[in-house]
Amino acid sequence: METLKSLLKAGNIRRVEILRIPDDVMTRTSVTPEVIRSIASYKVIFNDGFESTFGSLLSETAFNRSSQNSDLRWGVLFYDNSGQEVGTIFVDKFGENGFVDKETVRFSSNLAKRLRQIVRELQ
Repeated sequence: METLKSLLKAGNIRRVEILRIPDDVMTRTSVTPEVIRSIASYKVIFNDGFESTFGSLLSETAFNRSSQNSDLRWGVLFYDNSGQEVGTIFVDKFGENGFVDKETVRFSSNLAKRLRQIVRELQ
């Protein structure tokens, strides 16, 4: 997460995507990062003007390593100047568990709630 903060602050993040699967969508298995990438119902792409929004999100997000896998509903993908993915955050519907890059984590605050606010502010 520190690397993402540094890249964003330096202006080296050029695109951010938010992926979303609604909470009421039923699946046969838990939604993993790979699954949410392929079946996301919603995708919001930020090409500019996202530095303050995602800078504060990254600064406010704390987590600890965890062994609990979750049924993910949110994904945030960060891309550099060349279009390469440089970081990811995935979160369950409760905003408590998920992944930072490929590491399973438990978030200290409700990250899903914060992502809902970001998307609502677009409307």
